[in-house]
Amino acid sequence: MGKETRCHSCHKNWLGSLKAMGTDIAVEAIKETEQKGEIASITMDRLQTKIKNDKVKNNHTKKGFTNKLYKLKEDYKQLLTKVINYLQKCFSYAISQNRDSVSSMQKNLKSIIPHAFGDHTHCYGSWCQYLVDPANYKHSSLPYGKELCSDDLRASSDKIMKTYIDSSNDLARMGSTQGNENMNMVIASKAPKAKHYSGSDSFNVHIAAAVAQKDIGHTYVCQVGSDAEITQLSAVTGERQFEGYILPKQQSSCFQDNSSDDVKNPILVGHNRFMEVVSGFVNTLPLFKSVYPGEDSYAQQSLVGEFVGQVYSLHNASVDVLALQN
Repeated sequence: MGKETRCHSCHKNWLGSLKAMGTDIAVEAIKETEQKGEIASITMDRLQTKIKNDKVKNNHTKKGFTNKLYKLKEDYKQLLTKVINYLQKCFSYAISQNRDSVSSMQKNLKSIIPHAFGDHTHCYGSWCQYLVDPANYKHSSLPYGKELCSDDLRASSDKIMKTYIDSSNDLARMGSTQGNENMNMVIASKAPKAKHYSGSDSFNVHIAAAVAQKDIGHTYVCQVGSDAEITQLSAVTGERQFEGYILPKQQSSCFQDNSSDDVKNPILVGHNRFMEVVSGFVNTLPLFKSVYPGEDSYAQQSLVGEFVGQVYSLHNASVDVLALQN
């Protein structure tokens, strides 16, 4: 618009879709790392093999198995929701308890469907109570404690399970996306897509807050509050206003750098504590106490409400100075 762009941290570096951005980030990271020589000992073949081994993911596998059972339910009405929940639970246990053991994974998966239909030839260990007490055994999780009895349903269920038995090698070595999904949820709570924080200078702060919550928990808020070293500075003269942020432990020349030739040797007017940090000022706190003795509260918000009839939000230096000017 004819104005020179100020120096800023620009986050608008992608114009494609969100799905394509994830792929581009991964490719760019690998290329950059390879150029720096940081993966000299890790060949691309090994990287591709690792990615292939982790291709099947825990949560998605369980969901896929459950969806196939619900699809099968359309043809077999006796496949009740309770039965599906039971089979899904057995499948989840088999996946979770047999990581890094292909043979155990296969044995567990092979026993699930037959066990539900009263065939315990593939069962082993203490998990199958039929092997402990065959005469009195009843299914605790199936309807009426009875095994399933449809030959067609068993054949169809065996067909579904066979695809996972054949993939036991991948299932035993797969990872889980639960941690990533949880991190995405935390970031979304700090920087909602609808607000477009990714295009603002504060985006890094929002992401840092999400990382802190993930690593430390919600107590990070108290720790940040006690260790905060960022102070907001704001000043107003006439219709002109200045606002900035500084680290109070460092020397700052914000007002000097942002003053122009028409504002010479300004007198600072503030409410409380100016005597400790500047010379040449008007501290309005003792001024109000002297001119208006006997007030219930000399907090700036209370004084502005009483004498100006204005209500404003706290903890914002820009609003504070405008209220003080009024």
